[in-house]
Amino acid sequence: GERKFKEAEAGFLTLYEKNPKELRSLFGLAECYLSQQKQAQALELIQKEASRNPESDQLAMALANVAARTGKLDIAIQQLEALSAKRPKDPFLHTRLGETYRRAGKPDVSASHLRKAIELAPEQPAPKLQLALQLDEQGQRTEARQLYEQLLKLQPNNVVVLNNLAYMMAESGTELDQALTLAQRAKQAMPEEVNVADTLGWIYIKKNLSDSAIDIYRNLV
Repeated sequence: GERKFKEAEAGFLTLYEKNPKELRSLFGLAECYLSQQKQAQALELIQKEASRNPESDQLAMALANVAARTGKLDIAIQQLEALSAKRPKDPFLHTRLGETYRRAGKPDVSASHLRKAIELAPEQPAPKLQLALQLDEQGQRTEARQLYEQLLKLQPNNVVVLNNLAYMMAESGTELDQALTLAQRAKQAMPEEVNVADTLGWIYIKKNLSDSAIDIYRNLV
């Protein structure tokens, strides 16, 4: 917590060597490596332990997490697919697969997993947000907007949802007052977020409030 990673690393390593079955020390050691930009070392550490205990779902998930954080998406997908084969009705795993496939540039596979997660857990916001972001990126704005609106009911203060929905409304040019309200709520929640300020400035332009827009963009520049 004090970012004294070398000292923490030594402590976790001592604990891990004394009791390799205590996975908290293993995960703490991996986190220390990641915090020091030792991505390869962190991945190798978890891979080695996972190979020793191939039946451990906890280690498989840890390996997927570390692999995803270090950009080794093929390894992350492999581990998540294996876990999902064991637990095909786990919405969390489908959400993680959707997110990881999206990062890997496979939107169709991603969407399939995210839709499955939504089907299994319609009250959970995470898969809806991931799917909405993906559809938004692909220009499928109608369905993306529907998901954003559903999410707004579940999470009325979600800044990403507020911002993206406000931008969509501004682009349509017909709901500028509502777009402004959403963008202002997002700006109030995260005043330093660049994307939110940019959306607010764009809405001011659309509403011909030039002075307000100039203030926003001058501050951003």
